[in-house]
Amino acid sequence: MPRTRKTGFDKFLDEQMAQPSFAKDYKQARAEIDAIDQIVRALDSAREQLGMSKADLARAISSKPEIVRRLFTAEAPNPTLSTVVKVAVALGYKLALVPAPKKPSRPDKSNGHRRAASA
Repeated sequence: MPRTRKTGFDKFLDEQMAQPSFAKDYKQARAEIDAIDQIVRALDSAREQLGMSKADLARAISSKPEIVRRLFTAEAPNPTLSTVVKVAVALGYKLALVPAPKKPSRPDKSNGHRRAASA
């Protein structure tokens, strides 16, 4: 498979990611976007498993059908917490706050012994 050339944006992003502060902020934003996407996909999956149409769900939460349709079909949904809770409750779910998995700490490179200074 031939390698594709990097676009100008790809090169720019690579340059920016070399900066620790940018990389940290980018990873944080990416994690937030991924979390929202995961919640929206889970709600849509629950809706489908119940055999509920988007229009039925809209009626259940007293909302316009296009709002529910956009929630599940938009490329980058950004629902309010209120909307997420209404949809979850209408589908028979509740939201829960659970601790995030802890990131593994960096291993201590020393073995507890100090090395003698070489002369």
